Formats: sequence, C-alpha cells, structure tokens
Amino acid sequence: MDARQLSQRLTGMRLLTLATSTPSGRPLTGPVDGIFYRGSFHFGSSPDSVRFSHIGRRSWVSATHLPGEELAVTVHGRAVPVDLHSGEGRGFRDTLLEVYLPRYGQEWEAFLTSGPVYARIEAERMFAFSNPPAGFAEPLRESDADPDPFKQFARWFEAAAGAGVRAPEAVAVATATPQAVPSSRMVLMKEHGPDGFVFYTNFGSRKARELEANPHAALLFHWDVLGRQVRIEGGVTRMSLEESAAYIRTRPRASQIGALASPQSQVIASRDQLEGRVAELSGRFHESEPPLPTNWGGFRLAPRSFEFWQHREDRLHDRLRYTLSEDAGWRIERLAP
Repeated sequence: MDARQLSQRLTGMRLLTLATSTPSGRPLTGPVDGIFYRGSFHFGSSPDSVRFSHIGRRSWVSATHLPGEELAVTVHGRAVPVDLHSGEGRGFRDTLLEVYLPRYGQEWEAFLTSGPVYARIEAERMFAFSNPPAGFAEPLRESDADPDPFKQFARWFEAAAGAGVRAPEAVAVATATPQAVPSSRMVLMKEHGPDGFVFYTNFGSRKARELEANPHAALLFHWDVLGRQVRIEGGVTRMSLEESAAYIRTRPRASQIGALASPQSQVIASRDQLEGRVAELSGRFHESEPPLPTNWGGFRLAPRSFEFWQHREDRLHDRLRYTLSEDAGWRIERLAP
C-alpha cells in the first residue's frame, strides 16, 4: 500500500487511541474521534479535558488507528490547535459537518460552534502495517449468494464500509442521450433497498437532462480493497418534491446554500462568481432556513439486473448475474470472466 492509497483509506472519521503525557512525563491514553483530513489526523475534545491540559504543556502526542487486522497506523508528532474559522479551518469544519450531521442531526452544528476544540497532529513519524482484508479474492459461489439481490448488495455494502472504504456509497452513473451517446460521472448513493437506488442532482445537469429524455441508467460500485464490483441496470424515475425536500433538509446548511448557488453543468465566468453567489445567499438567509431549491432533487433507479463481480487470482474472477423475470422472480446465472 503506497502513500496515496493509505491516505485514501484513512480519509474520514476514524477512532484513535491517543497518548499524551503529564507534566511529570507519565503517559496516559484514551479513545478520541479522529478525522483524517488532507493528509493529517485531527481530533477533538472538550477545551477543559485532561488531554488538552496535557497538550497545553507538552504538545507531543502519539495516536494509533486500528480498524481491524488488515491495517494498523501509528503517528507520532505535535498537536497543533485548529482554528475552525480560519481559511484552512473552514474546510475542515465543513468536513466535520458532513461526518457528524447525519449521525447527530442539526443540533450538532450549534454544538460545534460552542463546544469542542480541535487539533491537528503534525506528524514527524508515521508507521503503517497492511494485510489484504478478509473477503479479498474469496470465492463467490451460487450456494453462498443470497437469492435476493438487494440483500446480497446490502451484505457487500456493509462489508465495504467495515473494510474502511472511504465512501462505499460512491457510484458511477452512466446515462445516454436518445441518440445513444453515453456519459458517466460519480455520485453518492443516498438510499438503497427493494424500492431501488437513490441519488440526487440538479435537474439542469447533463445527467438529469439525459434521464428525462432517456430514463434508463447503469450504476457501478467499485470497492477495490475487497476486489469487488457491483453493476446495476434499470429504469429511472424522478422522486416527488416531498421526498426530495425531506432529504435536502438533512444536508449541512453550507451544502443547501451550495445547491442554491450553483447552476450545475452550466458555464460560469469564474470561481469568484460562484463564491460571490454563495456569500450573497449566506447573508440573505443568515437568520432563516434556506428555501428549498426547485431545480434540485432525487432520482430512483429500479433495477432490472445486477452483476456481482469478485476478484479471483489468475483472472478467473467470479461473476454472478441476477435478472428479473415477471413470472419467476430473480434468476441467477454465472458469467465467464
């Protein structure tokens, strides 16, 4: 695993064991929520916590991240306070909101303003040990596959999250014009289940325009750490305004403003123009909830077929395809690699 792969693997929220030392040099350890952001571990705690009182006197710390037997990371360095209101700190603050708001709700944004303080570990040394995770190159047999492809997907999705994939919900979406000209891009899947797979976008974007004209799409999930891919094809419908509004209100406030400010996929004069529009809307709705965008919402893909692809050695990969028939339900077939 090279440095780039390690950084990708660590990015996001990670539980750390953090070691500090008392003024007399006695070591103490405890768990903290860590965020690996732009190549460095960050952590937060109450400003009057024991660990920050130690750091105020001796800034040297050591942190270990052990998500499982396949990866262990230890970093030694100095803890440097992070100002969440500075230019660099605002980007980190947005990352905190993206991580914690889905878990704890809108109240966490107010808590962040008056609650914890954060520090970045400026690493002098970092050690990493990696083994292939459980599941890599394991057989995919018909007898092991769930007869319901939605349950099989949920099983693999949970395994990808458990293996430390940074964003297991990231998926390539391929669309096409009525003239059969394809295009693809990465989005984040927000829901999955028997009703289908949901993602959100601006209705003026290229993918949305193509889906309106040709309501069919193909999805591709790729979880390299497990050597797995899932391909899904089906028809696509636009979600109701009520369904989209319910999701939009769960997003961080900055993301809601960004959706209002950006004419997605249209040509703009400069980034300054975009940031100016964001600043304008932020000021206008400083004391009120941003309005719901009328040009932004969800699409739901109803699968007609799934393919589960498992890496195997010597190019002898396992491929199981599920196809839906009206009278017999889901049929499973093995495809040659």
